[in-house]
Amino acid sequence: MNDHPTTLPCARERHPVSSPARWARSPLDYHAHLLLPQGEHPPGVLKARCGELLTTGVTQHDQPLPGLTCQRCHLIFLADSDVWGPREE
Repeated sequence: MNDHPTTLPCARERHPVSSPARWARSPLDYHAHLLLPQGEHPPGVLKARCGELLTTGVTQHDQPLPGLTCQRCHLIFLADSDVWGPREE
């Protein structure tokens, strides 16, 4: 029997902690960072999943940005995007 769903679950069903994914480019290191979900930021700043703090004035995006990307945020994004979970060998 196939244990995989026939349709992909939406991101909110897969990982409610990290959805919807929002990205922003840091003006300090010029890397794109994956932001924490809305409501989980310290007062007055935006916090990335890697721990980087960004000003609230940065432009937020729904998809990863081209160019430099924070490697820690990218790995977290890939782990959160894994629809099927761990592979069975």
